[in-house]
Amino acid sequence: MQNFDTAGLPMSIGENIRQKREEQGLSQKRLAEAIESGENTVVGWEKDKNAPPGDKVVAMAKLFGCSTDEILMERHERDISPEMRALFRRFGDLPEDMKPMARSMISALLSSLEEEASRKRVA
Repeated sequence: MQNFDTAGLPMSIGENIRQKREEQGLSQKRLAEAIESGENTVVGWEKDKNAPPGDKVVAMAKLFGCSTDEILMERHERDISPEMRALFRRFGDLPEDMKPMARSMISALLSSLEEEASRKRVA
């Protein structure tokens, strides 16, 4: 059997919960008891049949000693700086009809900056 490196693959909320639970050495039953939930409910979360409610996500984060982001988000999403997250939020708050214009402007700005950086590397 061939082993694959899964570090770069996206992880679901269920996979994040399972990974954190296993890191803590907890069974699904013990996790359910610790956060005052049902074992079948935890099984459902881990199979991505449904998502846990906010209060259970917070309870798991406290139990696992991690942020709620580590449960809810993929690894690459968690690596985004707070400044970029703030910009994404601002973009998300724009009216839908303005988003294409904002994307175009951001793309043009980044192209200009990349061009400038390329010139500086050559010089």
